Amino acid sequence: MDIYFGSTEQYFNLANSVAVQFNEFYDKLFYDPHFRMGIDATIPFPENDIISKIRFAFLGDLVKCYEQLGHDSTYLLCKEGLPMFLVESHVIIPYSTYNYISFRLGFVKERIAKLACVNEKVKSSLLKWKGAEYFYVNEALEACGQQENSIRYFSILYRLFSVIAKCDDKITLSESRWLLKLMSFKSVSKDYGLKDFEKMAFKKVDSPQQDAKTKSEGAKPNPLKELNSLIGLKEVKKDISAISDFVKIQQIRNKKGIKPAKMSYHCVFTGNPGTGKTTVARILAKIYEYFGILKKGHLVETDRSGLVAEYVGQTAVKTNKIIDSALDGVLFIDEAYSLVQGGGNDYGQEAISTLLKRMEDDRDRLIVVLAGYSDEMKKFIDSNPGLQSRFNRYIHFPDYTAEELLQIFHLNVKENQYKLEEAADALLSEKLKFAVEHKQKNFGNGRFVRNLFEKTIQNQAIRLSPKPNISDEEMMLLKAEDIPEN
Repeated sequence: MDIYFGSTEQYFNLANSVAVQFNEFYDKLFYDPHFRMGIDATIPFPENDIISKIRFAFLGDLVKCYEQLGHDSTYLLCKEGLPMFLVESHVIIPYSTYNYISFRLGFVKERIAKLACVNEKVKSSLLKWKGAEYFYVNEALEACGQQENSIRYFSILYRLFSVIAKCDDKITLSESRWLLKLMSFKSVSKDYGLKDFEKMAFKKVDSPQQDAKTKSEGAKPNPLKELNSLIGLKEVKKDISAISDFVKIQQIRNKKGIKPAKMSYHCVFTGNPGTGKTTVARILAKIYEYFGILKKGHLVETDRSGLVAEYVGQTAVKTNKIIDSALDGVLFIDEAYSLVQGGGNDYGQEAISTLLKRMEDDRDRLIVVLAGYSDEMKKFIDSNPGLQSRFNRYIHFPDYTAEELLQIFHLNVKENQYKLEEAADALLSEKLKFAVEHKQKNFGNGRFVRNLFEKTIQNQAIRLSPKPNISDEEMMLLKAEDIPEN
């Protein structure tokens, strides 16, 4: 097996499994605005763009560790079974396939030469560390107050370079010294169970696919990834990330025995229909569950009809029943202002009073999100001192732009296995621009696009149904004539 990289299949697979963790960590920080500010504040790289700075921060630390092991880092990214970090896609390639393409495909030689140049650039111009304990990425994490990520970073580095050191079936004195040094940083062995890793690291290992499957089944996915995958909503994402940061710091304070600050987690979402309020509320519930604020993190949706009854004495019962179902999760009340728009004999006020009492009685088990049009929601909150005192966090959901609506339509097309011909795409773009320019107050945004998509595929079905033999290509293709005229 010792064909190209100087490593056995066992160590190649283990390196890949650790590489999955490294790449996921890199991706997480790459899109973190706080980390980006930390990079700008602490690391004087000659590159102007933030992408280059982040990439070279990671490369600088990798090259440093490689050199400290006593190895030549020229081929750091393509030797000894290591994946091509930060340059290649994160697809895991089996050992046998990698050896095959290494010998037979010319592009591998070109890629190795390219990566060697990258490594040499890092070594020659950017590696100006102040000593063995100076790491670019760690400096940025320290600057933005992400101590937990700093510990996580050193644990991954230790695991990675443990594999590299053992790749040739022996560990030299310089390698063992550096591994001990890495393990001492941030007390990573204490916080991340590296002793358990050392026990299994050089035993029989599973394939990277098995390792990834086990990890996905056991670990909670970070809901912020789901949030950041949404189209548009730039300011909303920033506001939700700020809530997430606050919750995270309070949890860290609590673990360290420091009294966490008291703060209301209830929110008011304002904006027109179809702007993603319910979707974001569901993600917010997952965030609260992810950080331990809520036990379940589920979302219960309701509106006036789910809270207010028609007869005396039934509204409190009805409201309490809905609240009970939302305990340990988030209660989302859409068009909440309608609770006070029923006239003099209405029972909406009883629903509000019941809600406020339960928010106090179950303050550790219930988080409420109210949603509706901006002006109406402000009048509603201002009309009741109890609501004012509990809801002071407003998040506004703006209307989507024509370009964002087009992206949402494209997403519907992709998820439902359709394709848009070029003429259809151009026509659709024009129609969405017109719709945005002439929209009314109750413009449906995402709902408008969903309805437009459903009407489009209905028109396609009408067009195709008379044909006796319909090919797969025809079944998937949406034409300009399928786009609704009105």
